[in-house]
Amino acid sequence: KLHLGYMYGIMADLYEALGNKPKWLEYSQKALALAQENQDELSIAQNQGKLGRAFLENGDLAKAKQYIDASLLGAEKMQHKSTILTNYANLRDWYLLQQNFGAARRYDELYTSGVDSVFNANMAEKVADSQTKYETEKKEAEIARQRLSLLNQRLWILGLVGGLVAILVLSYMFYNRY
Repeated sequence: KLHLGYMYGIMADLYEALGNKPKWLEYSQKALALAQENQDELSIAQNQGKLGRAFLENGDLAKAKQYIDASLLGAEKMQHKSTILTNYANLRDWYLLQQNFGAARRYDELYTSGVDSVFNANMAEKVADSQTKYETEKKEAEIARQRLSLLNQRLWILGLVGGLVAILVLSYMFYNRY
């Protein structure tokens, strides 16, 4: 049932993209029903948001507000940023349709600042990853340089020992011949 609920959610997304509002609404309702049956809080919040958006697009503003508010409440309870931001965008659009431009601006600012904070967090993560990669490569290069230096030292020692052995062998040969 959990996977079927996810599939219904995906079907709702596909019908939304295709512009088939009745099917979008139908599959959003099916996905929400299964999420509630599975007691999956995240899926419930996400599907309430999808259903709210579907009702918004179909012109049923009362039901849209009900589902969007419920989704926002659940997402805030779980601290799920992407669902919260989606609901801010939905509420912005809902208030625009109500011609309440002050509230629409407030939700647009919440949405924009949230997207910016998520973007900044992602950028900070990428910078940290790049810095870690740089430090790792730097250490690996230092290790390679030290290995090369050690190899050079070993070759020098081997050369010196070989030279001494050669001198001793030649000296012995000259001594015997003498």
